[in-house]
Amino acid sequence: MEDNESLLELNNLEVSGSATLLFGLAIENLLKAIIISKEPKPVENGKLRDWPGNGHELIRLAENANINLNMQQRDLLNRLVAFIEWAGRYPVPKKATKIPLKQINIKKHFWPLPLQPFERKLFEQLFDFLWAFIFADSSNEETNAS
Repeated sequence: MEDNESLLELNNLEVSGSATLLFGLAIENLLKAIIISKEPKPVENGKLRDWPGNGHELIRLAENANINLNMQQRDLLNRLVAFIEWAGRYPVPKKATKIPLKQINIKKHFWPLPLQPFERKLFEQLFDFLWAFIFADSSNEETNAS
């Protein structure tokens, strides 16, 4: 974007923020399901315990689920967190310090970018892996999502 080149594909731009929010919530729910399947203690008396951070920190949730992420997956999850917390619902966050985000292929910290069509395969692979992991034998302590 700095060199007059955009990573954004502007198709359906009006729904990209909301869609990215929903993609993020889907990953959040899968990660929490994996954590609960490994250790049901987070559920006591029918109530979920407090999650690390604010409950939306996807990389911390992945770490708690013992899921190893590559650099592209980490970049994607960082952006999904921004959309879960604010970018998918509000024009700006409550704190200006939440706006700049370091993202792959952008030299400087920049406004969080929504999920792009060329990233759908990365998202779908991660989603499918997490979905399958819930139903797989969870005897492995660490699992690579790549």
